[in-house]
This record gives sequence, C-alpha cells and structure tokens, in this order.
Amino acid sequence: IPNFGKVIGINEATTFYGFCEKHDSIFKPIETIQYNGSLEQHFLFAYRAFVSSSHKRLEQRTWYGSNDVFFAEYTGYVNDIFNKAILEKDYSVIKSHIFELPKEYPIAASANFIPHFDFEGNSLENSLNEMMNGPDFIYLSLFPQHNKTYILLSKFNKPNPFLDQFIQQIKDRDNLRYDFSAIIVGHIENVYFNPAYFKKYILKQLNAMFDLHLNIQRYDVDTPSDYLKDNNKINLFPIY
Repeated sequence: IPNFGKVIGINEATTFYGFCEKHDSIFKPIETIQYNGSLEQHFLFAYRAFVSSSHKRLEQRTWYGSNDVFFAEYTGYVNDIFNKAILEKDYSVIKSHIFELPKEYPIAASANFIPHFDFEGNSLENSLNEMMNGPDFIYLSLFPQHNKTYILLSKFNKPNPFLDQFIQQIKDRDNLRYDFSAIIVGHIENVYFNPAYFKKYILKQLNAMFDLHLNIQRYDVDTPSDYLKDNNKINLFPIY
C-alpha cells in the first residue's frame, strides 16, 4: 500500500487535488459546517468519496498503461449522475446509512468500494445479473465529531439486491468495530490516523492488515469468501 504508515501533515492528508479552487468550493457544506445529517451533506460526502477513488484509479491506470474500458465508461456514467444532481440540487439521488461509534476515534477515510462477498459468503459475481443498471459502488465516509465517530455508507437511491443485503447484514450483526475494520483495511486506501494513535494501536497490527489487504487486492489469487469475517480480529477502533 503506497505511503502506508507515512507521516504527513493534516492539510495534505485531507486535501483532494483534483479540483480547482472554484470547483472545490462545492464541498464547503461538509468542510466548514458541522455534520448535521442533511441530504446535501450526505450527497457531498458520497461525491467526495467518488472523486477521490476515481482520481486514484485514473492515476493507477495512467501509471500502468491500463486501458480499462469498463472503468472509463462506468466512471463517466456515474460522474454524469452526480453532475446532474449538483446542477439540479437533487441530493435525493444518494441514500446514506449512518453508523455511529460512541467515541471520537482519530481516524478519517473517504473512498468507494465494491465488496467481493457479503458477510455470509455470497459472491458479488453471482449477483450481477440481479442488479439494475449494472454494478454499483458503496461510498464510505468516516470522520470523528460530536464525541462520536460517524461512518456513512452511501449508494445510489435505487434497488441493488447485493449491496442492500450487504448493508443490512452490517446492521443485523451489530459488530461495527470489527466489521468496519475489515472493510476499511480490505478496501479503503484513502484512510488516515492521528500519528500517536497509529503508533499505539495500529502499528502492532500492520502485518495482519497487509495480509488481509493483499488477499483482496491481488489479481493472481482468488479472494477468500470469508475475508470479511477477519480471523485475525483486526480492530481499528479499540475500547480505551
């Protein structure tokens, strides 16, 4: 994972460089206003996760000389939906599920992902034919505020049997600290920790974290169907 564990300044960690100053102002309702759970804020958190992940994938495609037609077409399709919603101020195109941890953990994350399997071992690939309008993403946003840590899982406000079931399983399992640890380590590269917190709680888990991440991201091996159960019990959110 490039730069994993590297100490950088907070401004560098929280800045997305894909927009000019004029267009970056669109994020002011989530950067200058405390979280209030509005449709607009949920939309903007999802949009930021989308542009951040898309920009990183574009960098990877350029670096490796990839010609991923699906990525280009689907990213353009999703971008058009977001742009139309911004112009029309129709923030209802995004539906967000709010999860809360009762402590301000010094962690922040923003990215989109597609789980390979759900928590019961059901495969995304086997569910593609059930999805409407092709595969979708989950947009994850994590931030501490109001003496809590908020984790938003957002998606387009349309039926998607696999992702809807995936999110419902998280609610039913009521195992948030471990379930989100597995999700974040497995799928989210745009994640930042307070340096002191990283040194005390995260550093000792690095080997297990790398193993879990590589099991999911490597292309030469199949992802284990039980990877979200996290047999290593990685925990980014300890009780302290």
